[in-house]
Amino acid sequence: MLVFSGMEISLLEASPAEAGLLTDLVVDAFAEEAARYHHAPPGYDSVERRREAMAHGVRYFKIMLDGEAVGVISGTPRGQDCRIGVAAVKLALQGRGIGSAALRLVEKEFPGVKRFFLETPSASLRNRHVYGKLG
Repeated sequence: MLVFSGMEISLLEASPAEAGLLTDLVVDAFAEEAARYHHAPPGYDSVERRREAMAHGVRYFKIMLDGEAVGVISGTPRGQDCRIGVAAVKLALQGRGIGSAALRLVEKEFPGVKRFFLETPSASLRNRHVYGKLG
């Protein structure tokens, strides 16, 4: 858990039964970019795709703000590397440092990992700014 700007932010590992909730959170988070660029990550709105990913070793976490699920972050560990597949916070809460805090917290969920990787479209300037700050 982190306390950041008076907000209590934590991660809770999600189960396959929560794939619908995770998908709803991701769809909300990507709504603005999907509308602006007429593009969103493949499968971002698929509950079944999330369940399949979990069955193949992708770990999904609910981003919790003061006890409420407000976002999603996922990681796929491979040896000393981990790919961050999704990092999403509800649109109404973006820009408050919640996603940055979640990215710092997810590192603790994979203690054997030395390098984290993620991808974002070049047009996603806000995302690139956040990820650049975190290294």
